[in-house]
Amino acid sequence: MTQTQIMAPVESVVLRTDKRFTDGLCSGYLCYFHDYQGKTLTDGDILAIVQDTLKDERYFKLFLAGWLVSFIEALLEDRDVFAR
Repeated sequence: MTQTQIMAPVESVVLRTDKRFTDGLCSGYLCYFHDYQGKTLTDGDILAIVQDTLKDERYFKLFLAGWLVSFIEALLEDRDVFAR
């Protein structure tokens, strides 16, 4: 193996088998940037968002799982969560 092969990033994918998960992905990502970007968020705020989302009975569980995954992805793209 060459050094390039050793250092090459590994790309993993999530196998999406249901449109509801994909719809949730789109919704959560956009929701973060529309409703939360630029606003102060505490760890308690994030906990409340996660808990409220999981309790929401208006949507399918797969939609909510996708929503949370992409909301957190958007949050991590936008902020340095390890900053003080």
